[in-house]
Amino acid sequence: MSRVRAVLLDVYRTLIEVDFDAALDELAARSGLGRADWVAGIQANADALTSGTISLERAFAETFRLAGQEPPDLEALLRHDRDVLAAHATLYPDVRPFLAELRRRGVGTALVSNCFANTTDLLQRFGLTDLTDQVVLSCEVGVAKPDPAIFRAALAGLDVRPEQAIFVDDRPGNCSAAEDLGITAVLIDRGDAGTEGAVNALEEVLRMIIGPAAGPIDAVMGKYAGGGPTSDELGRIARAEDSERS
Repeated sequence: MSRVRAVLLDVYRTLIEVDFDAALDELAARSGLGRADWVAGIQANADALTSGTISLERAFAETFRLAGQEPPDLEALLRHDRDVLAAHATLYPDVRPFLAELRRRGVGTALVSNCFANTTDLLQRFGLTDLTDQVVLSCEVGVAKPDPAIFRAALAGLDVRPEQAIFVDDRPGNCSAAEDLGITAVLIDRGDAGTEGAVNALEEVLRMIIGPAAGPIDAVMGKYAGGGPTSDELGRIARAEDSERS
């Protein structure tokens, strides 16, 4: 493998864990529609939401119409949806240290996710848009994994070749698609499923990048105990390193 210049990262079940069932229950309770109505509406519009061909507002309106009801104040419901998603989301503890160490080493990063538009707000709340270099979401670019076009968009944004990149995802099919392009793919299993060939933490991905000569991974990641530097601190680090190189 060539020197790693970039890491492409899936979002859900790779960086962020979300209890979607609990979030949906809370959304249903607030909206006045039953959970089954919401499931039907989301399933009917899932592909269009993932590709960004319809907005969440339109999908919510259609969900009410499918249930035979008039839509309420959709703007307020969309705000509630974003709040509910964030309330039931957890950032894995190794994410910030991992991203901070990659930035310190000059390795580019891109988020590559199949998702709805409400993911953008979630990424901002966790500060991930500041901690990464590129954000490539299916709902914004119009293509979803495993379509090779979404990987090419991320590579182009980082100005790297496939053989210079690593891709991390929890779905084997997406990993296979990345490998078909020449990207080194790493399957991650954040649960206890014991998926064969999968890593369980981002420290294992970092080891692939920095190699055994760098010393214990715990020591490297431990520099960022407490969640890693803030986006402002990362900006100061980057400016200082740019100044040293110039």
